[in-house]
Amino acid sequence: MRLIFYLLPFISLVLTLTPGQAQVVVNELCTDNSAFDSPGGRSTDYVELYNLGASPVNLTGWSITEDPNGSDEFLLPAGTMIPGQGFLVIWLDSKTNYIDIVSTNFALNDKGEQVFLYNGSVQ
Repeated sequence: MRLIFYLLPFISLVLTLTPGQAQVVVNELCTDNSAFDSPGGRSTDYVELYNLGASPVNLTGWSITEDPNGSDEFLLPAGTMIPGQGFLVIWLDSKTNYIDIVSTNFALNDKGEQVFLYNGSVQ
């Protein structure tokens, strides 16, 4: 399944998957971030995911990319979990890899890029 998000600075979106699937939504997208520092002390872009369900969701096999052709996807690390009614921040930082923090291999600009989120277990 592919979810497409068109970005504008400091935009918030909530989009759900189809019924019967994991209820993970994109809760917030942030480009041109100047309000929050990443764990590395940098003001990088981020995507915040939210689990609407009461049970944890394993994101093993999920990926995120800025490429509309689906290449150069960043595969979320195996065992990445979102607790029931919990959040996961994915830092979009192409310059820094954080230990035990989800951080992609790409960054966004504030001119209107796309983000593609894939659930690898859904065909």
